[in-house]
Amino acid sequence: MLPISAPKVPINNPARRLQCQQAIEHAFQEMAEQAERSGWGGDEIASAFIALANHHILARAAKAEKAAMIERVHQWKRDIDD
Repeated sequence: MLPISAPKVPINNPARRLQCQQAIEHAFQEMAEQAERSGWGGDEIASAFIALANHHILARAAKAEKAAMIERVHQWKRDIDD
């Protein structure tokens, strides 16, 4: 797999999402083509990518929620100890 280029604009720049798509497009296409050569159909591959993207979003949200909950517990403990 080819390397993925780093962002060229700050995180709050509206062009950043498009840059990310462009940066990962080759790897995405390469993976889709490899899956198709392995016998998977185009619709199956597209559906799998969508499901994986959704799972990635949910996992990131769960991780952030867990971190926030841990921070709240730590804050409560600090408040109790003070």
